[in-house]
Amino acid sequence: ESLPWYERSYRLYRKAKPADRHFYADQAEACEKLARAYGHLGRYEEAHRLVEEALAAMEHFRRDTEEAEPELWLRMRARWPFTYHRLATLYFMEGDLDAAQRALDTGRSLFPVNEFQQVEARRQLQVEIDLARGQYEKAREEAAKDLEICVRYQGEFVILSLNYRELLGDACLALGDAQAAQAAYIRVMAGLQEKYPHRTERIERLREKMGEIT
Repeated sequence: ESLPWYERSYRLYRKAKPADRHFYADQAEACEKLARAYGHLGRYEEAHRLVEEALAAMEHFRRDTEEAEPELWLRMRARWPFTYHRLATLYFMEGDLDAAQRALDTGRSLFPVNEFQQVEARRQLQVEIDLARGQYEKAREEAAKDLEICVRYQGEFVILSLNYRELLGDACLALGDAQAAQAAYIRVMAGLQEKYPHRTERIERLREKMGEIT
């Protein structure tokens, strides 16, 4: 249902002229959100084109603000790594793990950010890449570390924390530790039922995953 609105926003930004220095960062976000929607629909070629537009808009934003308005640049520059995360996600969905890793590494190397911003920029994709490569111990360590950071900054039951905890469970299960996996899934289920009961499909998928262990 969100797709027509993302498409409309994108068309408006294509027609509009910059009124302030926010424009190109906002244009990049419009491109990135439509790319996300197209990616979920399997329209990868269109999604890649939009990500390239978003990256070009962020480069324009950097040139326009980094020296002229440094406070604005510092406040909004985190959108750039998120755009590379979208590119990495597209490659991951297409099965190109090497390209996904390169895009993810590029995004998080752009500039110094604090530890939580690093976790936000990765959005658990690093753990998913490790799991897909069969690097289960690395995935478990990464998930545990990033989960600890998420909980410290935002709490246990925000979606990002729940995502990392579920991935931690997946890594434990892949390593043969069914008890640790089940414990992680139970905590995730409790969080979903308490804070996000409307996410019925995810709750059901998790319930099925838990049922396969026992």
